[in-house]
Order: sequence, then structure tokens, then C-alpha cells
Amino acid sequence: MVDELKTVYNVDVSPQAVRRTLEAICFTLKKIHAEPSDMNSDRVKPLRENQNYGWSRRGTRAGVTRPGARGDNLNVVACISSYGLEHVEFRWGANDAEVVDGFVPKLLDGLMDKGVSLFEVVVVCANASIYAGVKEELQHSDYVGITLEKLSPYSPMSNPIKNAFSAFKSGVKSYLSAHRDTSLRVPAGVSKVAHSANYMLRAAQYGMASRVTLDLCNSEAAHTLAFHTLALEKRNMPVGA
Repeated sequence: MVDELKTVYNVDVSPQAVRRTLEAICFTLKKIHAEPSDMNSDRVKPLRENQNYGWSRRGTRAGVTRPGARGDNLNVVACISSYGLEHVEFRWGANDAEVVDGFVPKLLDGLMDKGVSLFEVVVVCANASIYAGVKEELQHSDYVGITLEKLSPYSPMSNPIKNAFSAFKSGVKSYLSAHRDTSLRVPAGVSKVAHSANYMLRAAQYGMASRVTLDLCNSEAAHTLAFHTLALEKRNMPVGA
């Protein structure tokens, strides 16, 4: 082609110039590459001027604290009975013993507000270290008459809330699937993390309200009764039956 251009048009070009010109007008089928919507935004561009070096004492890192890209996890603490969902809390961040210790008084206060006698209430929780302080919370003078029971290890068949949470998670996935397009459109002036967190909280509230129903709680509580005799007689129990 270089010779053709010289002969016909009397133009001297290099083979590299011909190749680059042809490549510039060619189109090829490629796999789509996703780029963040705010990659070149006014918020991101100034961040490129930040230095990656800082002063610190010898032997120590020059650290800087920044928020995580994905934000905090949404955790749910709930209590059910044969009468339905008794109390639920949604919170961002990890659950720990302090969170559980604060949850129990709110649960019991709510029961008393409904006129429930604590002498008729048995609080059942898993045998985990996070519930270690529950017993101390129940010793408060306002909660006289209540009974605390902790499940033994490897006893999911005696914990009705397990299946209730399975239904809850199904509701969360259903909500997110139904609102997928809307949840992916981030409004102007709202960060992606905040927008995603808002939809996750909506999904959790929907899943708890729509799936953890009175009928489900009553059914799961009744299902555990079949294992009480086996537990009292210390017989083997089929897991998940």
C-alpha cells in the first residue's frame, strides 16, 4: 500500500502510518468493559492529587483512616414466639454482647406493654458467647418471674427462629430482585453506598414484615415440640427433620 500511494498519489508515508490510519477506522466486537460512573467526576478528580506518602515514627506505618468501600453490614436481631414476631431491630455494624444486652430489655418491656405476665415467659437463646450477659439483664427487679433457657450445642431442631430467618432472607432476595433496576440507579447527590444501604434496609423490613408471619411463627414453634420428648429422654434427634 505504501508503494501504491507513492505511485498513484505521489505521497511518501511509512508502513506504520498506514497501519495506524487503518486501525483508527476499524471496529471490532469486544466484551463490554464496565467503568464506574463517578470515575472522572468532580469528587474523584481532586483525590488524585492526594499524596501516598506521609510522615511517621520509624517502625510505624503512616496510616490514614478511610471508610470501607462497601459500607457496614446490616444485621438483624429478632425474637419470635408462637404468637408471631415479638421484637426486631435492624442495625448497621457487627452484633456483639452489648447489642444483645440492649435488645433483651426492649423485648421484655414490649411484652409487658402488651399485658403479658413475665411469669409465663421463657426466653430461649442459643448457646453462644454473645448471649453471656442475657442472664444478668434478666436479674433486674423489673423482670421478676422470667425464665431463661439456653439451647445446647448442635440443636437447630429446637430453635424455631432458624427457619423463620430462612423465610426472611427469601423475602429480602425477592424484594431486591423486584427492584433491581431502581436500586442500580443512583440519584444525583447520593453516594452509591448510601443508596445501596437504603435499599438493603427497605428489603430487610419488607422481608421481615411479609415473610415472618403469625402463621409461620406458630408453625415453627409447634414443629419444635416434636423434639422436646427426645431431648428430655436424651435420645438421638434427626437434624433438620
